[in-house]
Amino acid sequence: MKKLILITGILLSTNLWASPMDKVCFIWAEDDLNSFWAIEEYIQENCERNNILMIAASTGSEVFNTADKQMPPMLGSFPYTELVATWCRYDRNLTEEKESGVMSFTCVLYDNKERYWD
Repeated sequence: MKKLILITGILLSTNLWASPMDKVCFIWAEDDLNSFWAIEEYIQENCERNNILMIAASTGSEVFNTADKQMPPMLGSFPYTELVATWCRYDRNLTEEKESGVMSFTCVLYDNKERYWD
């Protein structure tokens, strides 16, 4: 009986140590999340360091706002490399995919605060 209780306790307690990499933080980079500052706000509120980050957007359309928050919108294409450089860890996997008019990338989130550009 003691062994059964011990085994059950060990199996149940492993769920308490779940890794942040168990959570996928998904962003569809259009509609309300179509700018750097909107993505930053979403990540700060909903994601944490080492989550799996997935960002996707339609390809070929000028739907991403590259302007600062207080400025008038400047629409452009999906800024793949800038988003990867800002949010992804470089010591982990980075996966990119283009399929059916959608471009996406998946990586391990570096932090829920963006890297700053010089």
